[in-house]
Amino acid sequence: MKIHHLSCGTLCPRFRRWLQGDGGFFSRAEIICHCLLIETDDAGLVLVDTGMGLQDVRNPVERIGAIRHLMKPVLDEESTARRQVEAMGFDARTVRHIVLTHLDFDHAGGLTDFPEAKVHLLADEKKAALDPPTKAEERRYRQLQWDHDPIWRSYEPEGEPWRGFDIVRDLDGLPPEILLVPMPGHT
Repeated sequence: MKIHHLSCGTLCPRFRRWLQGDGGFFSRAEIICHCLLIETDDAGLVLVDTGMGLQDVRNPVERIGAIRHLMKPVLDEESTARRQVEAMGFDARTVRHIVLTHLDFDHAGGLTDFPEAKVHLLADEKKAALDPPTKAEERRYRQLQWDHDPIWRSYEPEGEPWRGFDIVRDLDGLPPEILLVPMPGHT
């Protein structure tokens, strides 16, 4: 297995000192959308989170929404996971699995760039995003980022203890080295 670290978008909200510990209080921070691309022997390519996607860059008003005014995302097609996968010489269709930590716009925006990938996530996160219980949650999640009807595979937070974690669990179709660690909000 080989792991590549990708920066699939940058958010530049104010309050740098509070967020990053340096700079002026009202200076803009630089927060990357960190994703992993994992080359496996038998399961194809696996993405952990997708960052912002091509459609987010092309249509931020609709896809990202009003939060873009606060978060000030840098919108660059070359920083999307899809373009980075292609720049490494891979066919985007070989991304067969996406493991999502959660469904916020900066983690799930690239789902539409990999429509054939199976999307692994916690069942509670999927329920919160697809059937938001409050208006605030409805605004938080960007339904357009998964309007292509992804191949969802959701998991209950059950498993076994491992290296100080209360629960870890394996994922269907993925190597045993790739585990889901349930941590509601950011798995």
